[in-house]
Amino acid sequence: MKKVFFVSMLFVLLLASCDNEKVTSLVLSERVKVMTMGDTAQLEVSVYPLAATRNADITWESSNESVVSVSDNGTIRALTPGEAVVGAICDKVYAECKITVLAVKADFSFHTAILYFLGDAYKKGTNNVILRLLDDGLEHKGSGVVEGEGFFLNISLNQSKDDTLLVAGTFNNDTTGKAMTFFPGSNVEKYAPGSYLGQLVAQSLGAIFIKSGSCVVDKNADEYAVNVSFLGEKGEVISGSFKGEIAAFDASEADVEEKTMTFSSATAQEISTEGGSKQMMVMLKNDTDSLQLLFNVALSASNAIPIGDYSISESGAEFSLAKGSLLESSCEGSWLLGTENSPFVSGDVLVANNNSKYTLTCNLRYENTRITGSYSGNIKFLN
Repeated sequence: MKKVFFVSMLFVLLLASCDNEKVTSLVLSERVKVMTMGDTAQLEVSVYPLAATRNADITWESSNESVVSVSDNGTIRALTPGEAVVGAICDKVYAECKITVLAVKADFSFHTAILYFLGDAYKKGTNNVILRLLDDGLEHKGSGVVEGEGFFLNISLNQSKDDTLLVAGTFNNDTTGKAMTFFPGSNVEKYAPGSYLGQLVAQSLGAIFIKSGSCVVDKNADEYAVNVSFLGEKGEVISGSFKGEIAAFDASEADVEEKTMTFSSATAQEISTEGGSKQMMVMLKNDTDSLQLLFNVALSASNAIPIGDYSISESGAEFSLAKGSLLESSCEGSWLLGTENSPFVSGDVLVANNNSKYTLTCNLRYENTRITGSYSGNIKFLN
């Protein structure tokens, strides 16, 4: 019996000794790691001495959370291209892993091309056409309908008012809708307007939104050669080519719904002053709907909206409107609110002022709908 008691006491003493051990070093399972956007991985941490493992309280941190995020258990996720250091910390002991995140690279050889003619859908004096390039797994059924599962490239091109078919030339990114440009893509909740790389899987749509680059079109008789070089919103590199005939469809009437609205009251409020510009939130209201318009104006503007033509843009420059976006269920930027909530992705508002009486003329676009609206009267500026 005494022997058993002695062994038990020795075990208790060993545990007490372990509890009192302090961490002297941490070692991660990897010290350098290369990841691709969207990847996840698990970092394991070893504690020394081993006796200190029991009471080691490990916390994790990332030097750049926009590039790499890390969870409480060391799970890392590559978010955007760049570099970050992920560290494990226990008391004053630290171990780190240097991580490089590479952009997604995708190169396609498209087998089918379709052109949808929308006309002057954005009221910019140019014709908007959607060029859709199909990769393996997707088929065109002959009426503009695409079926199957796979990748496709949706490019929203703007051409001269006289051009109804795809023209030869180089299209660069621009948000104003002028000829020989393409609209960048927009990440909104319900749909994917503008230009994007889409993936259809089981009737669901995933999208990488294109922010910059070029689309080069060559034409010889009825045969086209299309080469694209795009950069996605998170640094994705997207390239591709197509050669052959392009089936064209007139979607100018069926694709765009027109809505005309008039508004009876208007309020405005300065909401922030950042980066050398001032933002003014204007609310136009009628009995059922509201237009939430976020104007970027000069710092010198005080209880006033300078006259001019404000186009929707992501630049934040003066004489622009902020594009609508959804942030944690909050409607940010410019929106239609009321009977339906929809973010505006393109268009403009013309502001005139005569003896403090404003006239606002709106031509704004969301999804497949264009809003034309107007307000004439005083604007109440809120403190």
